[in-house]
Amino acid sequence: MLEKNLASFARRFPALEHNLRLLAENGGSDTKANLLFPLEDTLAAEAKNSQLYAVYKGLLLHSSYNPSAEAHKMLVSENVKNADTLVFFGAGLGYALSEAAQLYKNKTIVFVEPDPMRLLWAFSLFDWQPVFGVPSCVFLIEAPQQTVIAVLEHYGLNSCAFIAHKAWTAHAGQYFSQLSELVARNKDKHEINERTLEKFGFLWLSNMCKNLRRCAETESINRYKDTGSALPFCIIAAGPTLDDVLPLLPELKKRAVLVCVDTALRSCLRAGIEPHFIAAVDPQYWNARHLSGLESPNSVLITESAVYPSVLRFKCRKIVLCSSMFPLGRYIERFTGKREQLASGGSVASTAWDFARFCGATTVYTAGLDLSYPENKTHAKGSTFEETVHNLSAKLRPAETFNAASIYDNPAYSKESGAYDYDGKAVLSDSRMKLYAWWFESKCAAFPNVKTYAVSSKSLCIPGITPVSVPSLLDLPEREREIEAFCTGKIPERAQSDTGMQAEATPQDAPAENGALDKALASLSYDLRSLESLAEHAVKLCGETEAHCKTEGDYAHILSELSRIDDKIRANEASDVASLVFPSASKLEKLFAERLPKEPPAPPESSYIECARYNIAKSRLVYRTVADSIKTHIHYLQKNGLFV
Repeated sequence: MLEKNLASFARRFPALEHNLRLLAENGGSDTKANLLFPLEDTLAAEAKNSQLYAVYKGLLLHSSYNPSAEAHKMLVSENVKNADTLVFFGAGLGYALSEAAQLYKNKTIVFVEPDPMRLLWAFSLFDWQPVFGVPSCVFLIEAPQQTVIAVLEHYGLNSCAFIAHKAWTAHAGQYFSQLSELVARNKDKHEINERTLEKFGFLWLSNMCKNLRRCAETESINRYKDTGSALPFCIIAAGPTLDDVLPLLPELKKRAVLVCVDTALRSCLRAGIEPHFIAAVDPQYWNARHLSGLESPNSVLITESAVYPSVLRFKCRKIVLCSSMFPLGRYIERFTGKREQLASGGSVASTAWDFARFCGATTVYTAGLDLSYPENKTHAKGSTFEETVHNLSAKLRPAETFNAASIYDNPAYSKESGAYDYDGKAVLSDSRMKLYAWWFESKCAAFPNVKTYAVSSKSLCIPGITPVSVPSLLDLPEREREIEAFCTGKIPERAQSDTGMQAEATPQDAPAENGALDKALASLSYDLRSLESLAEHAVKLCGETEAHCKTEGDYAHILSELSRIDDKIRANEASDVASLVFPSASKLEKLFAERLPKEPPAPPESSYIECARYNIAKSRLVYRTVADSIKTHIHYLQKNGLFV
């Protein structure tokens, strides 16, 4: 059985098979005995129906009566039926995988197993031939968890169904537990991103259309890339523990590059400190209010093209742009000059941290990055949030009541959330803040050369970030001259030429040349209108099926034409642009549920024509939404005088 499975496995996964065969050959000619030796806690026995079942440390991996029936029952749930990809965490002997291969030949099957010896053991006892016959099948053996996540992201996490049980994964409990947590976090991230896009898509589009001409004349962040490696950075967020740092800011400014988030700027200015940099990337009006009525002539503002327009009028030393997070901005940048991208973890503090990393920082301190509510407080004193609360408070509803409401009214808040500070004390937090914390945790792991420190032990503990005392910051040497040279965009002494001359800005750092934006807009106009024409043609073609299609050949011709249109849409340079206000996957599914039959026809029960009709009707709805999305873009661009 082992040799039979390995031979089939080799044809599908030659590189993996080579590694497995080496394992099988270790320890002598008695392959089966060799395989069973490291699996002394696992044994196979005969079930009531004469099939083999397996036991691991007393845990049944399969039914001891009918393993195949058990596997079938696991795979007929609505969750599995509706998924595009089936992900198996472990498989025991392989019954569930084999059953899935026979039930769902058109689905993608992903098998995850950190222990190759267990796979070989299963190969020696059970026939895996049906699995190897699945057209789309992925084996992830000994794969790091991040690799597994990357593969699942490729297939779409929200379209995956996960099949596992405790007994199957008990042999690598920590691996699968961590992997499951990563899956949950990434699914949360996707859901938040989807909701955010639904809520702000039109706002982002509107802002970008208003900002495009101004942004084309604005410098990029490129000149700062890797020029601050010799300097410590300090990220100033607006959490309550910032109050402990504010008195030290005048001295800290001499020793580190201060990168302040917009929500904390008011607190800094009230403490008499203009930070070196200010990060403001949120598109909403209420976030722009953090800068309202303020000015910081000696600060550099870091922002992006979809920010609320008033932010670009903020009085400061200069404004620099990172690359847009949105397709329209990136399309324009192809003509006006490519800007470097800064990551966004949902919080502007994540953008500030990534700017420090982008600048080459190896030491980053965080102040006010609490991601929790220490002592039931929400923000630092003097912040816009804190000021608003006190302006609204009265005797019958004091400021403390507002704070409590903002904490406990959060539906995600839970007393059992398992959130702790750096001293190991339980703190109030919520799922949104813990998702931000995970972003920092993952980035600290991805960039271990960037040593990150928290200056308060009361903040939410983030693995990878080390707590330090506030007074210890004053032990840093004074670096005012080097910091000023860095802030002005001059190359530090270590990177200067032998002549001692300061480097000038490169073309990609400077604002776009005259005419570049007009060229970009002309190209965008042509591409969008081409897309609109293709989508409308597809809508018309789909609508003609009832009148003109009679035979399977007629429907096959229409589907072939739609496929050619799809290829042209994908090849269009503006196809990603139109996606900004395109309905999310969940909204599309809702649309399908409202406009189409509840149960899609499926072969062999349904005829080819029935299936084709359903797919064409579904396609028509998608093409209609594509055309509407493009019309929306053209409308906003015309409204702001960018299109004729």
